[in-house]
Amino acid sequence: MNQQDLINALRTMGRKKLESPTLRIIDKADWHFESVAQAGLDNINAYIPGGFLLGWLIDRNLVSKDFLDIAKVFLPKYKDRELSAASLYKAVDGVLSSEMLNERGTKFLEWYEPMYLTDYQVTLLAETEEEHQYNVNDSWDNFSKLSNLLDERLAEFKKTGT
Repeated sequence: MNQQDLINALRTMGRKKLESPTLRIIDKADWHFESVAQAGLDNINAYIPGGFLLGWLIDRNLVSKDFLDIAKVFLPKYKDRELSAASLYKAVDGVLSSEMLNERGTKFLEWYEPMYLTDYQVTLLAETEEEHQYNVNDSWDNFSKLSNLLDERLAEFKKTGT
């Protein structure tokens, strides 16, 4: 399956579930393109926040089997760290939606999503002079820093009993 086939499969998966009252778009990279351009950055920077979140969700088995089946062509390169989380996110059309998550992932993001960008900024911009969330390098070191915090948030969520 090439990248365009993957994108078409993800779109089809989304269209099939459009009638579902629970379908929710969590993030789309193109929502961020204007802000990235205003900051004078490359469009790839719009994929980093959502890509880091999607990558972590994949690593923690919080994504749906349908998503894993559709994205399987890219997952080995991602798991081997040959494809960055932002590049993976771009490969899946820069969209994170509820149908890409399993039940546990959906519940976690319902609880956590309002905190994500603040955590992202505090974790990845705290040691820099940068103030803009898009001035984060797409690096495995940054991904690891954020993943550690996301693991803490997941542990907090589990304590809520939700």
